[in-house]
Amino acid sequence: MKTKRILSCFILLGLGISPICMPAQDVSADTGPKPTMKFEFVYEISPSPKIVSGIQYECNAADCSDPVPIREVGPQRLSCGETGCSSLAYNYSEYHLLSIMFSDGKKRESNVFTKKHYQAIYTVNVREDSLLVTETRGSSKAGLVIFDIFFLLIQQYLNLGLLVTLITELAIGLIYVTWRKRPWFSVLLTILLMNMVTQPVLWFLVKELRLSLCIWVYVLEVIVWLVEARILYIVLRKSARFSETLLLSLAMNLASFGIGLLLPL
Repeated sequence: MKTKRILSCFILLGLGISPICMPAQDVSADTGPKPTMKFEFVYEISPSPKIVSGIQYECNAADCSDPVPIREVGPQRLSCGETGCSSLAYNYSEYHLLSIMFSDGKKRESNVFTKKHYQAIYTVNVREDSLLVTETRGSSKAGLVIFDIFFLLIQQYLNLGLLVTLITELAIGLIYVTWRKRPWFSVLLTILLMNMVTQPVLWFLVKELRLSLCIWVYVLEVIVWLVEARILYIVLRKSARFSETLLLSLAMNLASFGIGLLLPL
């Protein structure tokens, strides 16, 4: 339960600060997860024909009396192979209809269907003259967004400086838990996760505010020290005082900051 609480805290912290960590020039309409549909075909006829081509119609009317083929814009489109189809869109309409041309020369159309999941998976029953589309499973947007944000965050700031910081602070953390006989897994996990968040934020602020080695850099370092000390205290509150985590955080940050000054990073 403690590990789950730690992960939940850092996910929320990452979601809160990650928008400021993404450089504006790198943001585009194609960044981030998109809603998708995947169609898995089940044949009720024999022999099973192959898929030749397909059209996905988007409709506003419940009976799909106003069908419009999904527009091909960037990655937005319906793609079909011989055995299945999938589509991606920036924004789907409320109702949908599938029209597939098969190798037996027949064009079969589906029932009107809707979409519940962010990434939806459908079973398409192929009948003699029609298709029956049923949404069977899928995944929500929340998990995808969290993964995407952290992927972009690490992709932007994964460098030698972060690696040195992690190695240095994890080494000090390992010495601390061995010496003080503290729960090593939760402490080291906390050190790892909080540095994956606080260090990119620190570097972003220094870069964007065009700060050099001046008083403001030290102010930011002090803030990081206090924030990390507080996080460690929350994790260790049953076995350590705040003064202890304050000293631990100070030792980690002084060591990583000093090594950072000595190395040409």
